[in-house]
Amino acid sequence: MATLPQGRCAECGYDWAEPVETLVAVVRESPQRYRDLFGEGDGPRSRDDGVWSPREYLWHVVDVLRYGAERLWSLSLDPGAGLMPWDERVALSVRDASPMSAVVGLRAMERAADEWLRAAAETPAGVTAEHPELGPMDRDDVVRRNAHEIVHHALDIERGLRHQV
Repeated sequence: MATLPQGRCAECGYDWAEPVETLVAVVRESPQRYRDLFGEGDGPRSRDDGVWSPREYLWHVVDVLRYGAERLWSLSLDPGAGLMPWDERVALSVRDASPMSAVVGLRAMERAADEWLRAAAETPAGVTAEHPELGPMDRDDVVRRNAHEIVHHALDIERGLRHQV
């Protein structure tokens, strides 16, 4: 399997050893968690210090869930084809998320999380596929990486929303 970090993320506190069922719940609860983060606001469109804005992190998490679902489908349907890599910065620059609203991003996240949850439920444990950069990965590896992104970027969004004041 892919080599995953051990212990807790020093920055966000994510525990890489949590049971997969707990991490699936992180994804299930993520749309509400992110709605709570943004509250009634939309967050700044961009930041001038080279750090992604809250909106950009939100759209990145939408991509994480969408690519995660596609990786899970690959494990279920065609593991021999391998798992696609993606460059998050290129994906975000193509989308140019900064002018997109958080309201739309939150809806997209909700739908992406639904698809991801269906894909995770349909993906058998133990099937592996090769990722060109991370090596062999199975369902649990995809779940762990995606759940970490959700937890970690919630912290990034909190920081960004505090930064705007």
